[in-house]
Amino acid sequence: MTDPRPLRTAQHEVARAATVTVSDVVEAGLHQTYHSVTVSSCAAREVTVLCHRHLPWVAFADPGRHQAFTPWFVQPPPWAEHFTWCGFTVLDLGFLLAPVAGADLSALGRVEREQVGYGKPRVIGEIAFNRWD
Repeated sequence: MTDPRPLRTAQHEVARAATVTVSDVVEAGLHQTYHSVTVSSCAAREVTVLCHRHLPWVAFADPGRHQAFTPWFVQPPPWAEHFTWCGFTVLDLGFLLAPVAGADLSALGRVEREQVGYGKPRVIGEIAFNRWD
């Protein structure tokens, strides 16, 4: 499990360097594969930062458009590079929205493949960031 402390460090770095406000920090629950942090700034819309629970991956989502179990992914904001400087990999929309159909899922374990069969994700981002784990 990824320790949420590096995420906290990164969010404080982003807040200082990019002049954003951090709120609504939620650590991953039992059946959730990600921690989330809502970030807002005067110059841009509010965005939710998703940090994978087991891997140093970060993605961005629209906080007002979450579906029941699926984040609504958005393009990383300009200040996303601060997460890279803190050791995270910022995932882009091309990766997150790549279709699951035809994707090579052989790196997933048996249980993970079963969960994919149960959760029926449409895009890769829904496999990485989900609440059906």
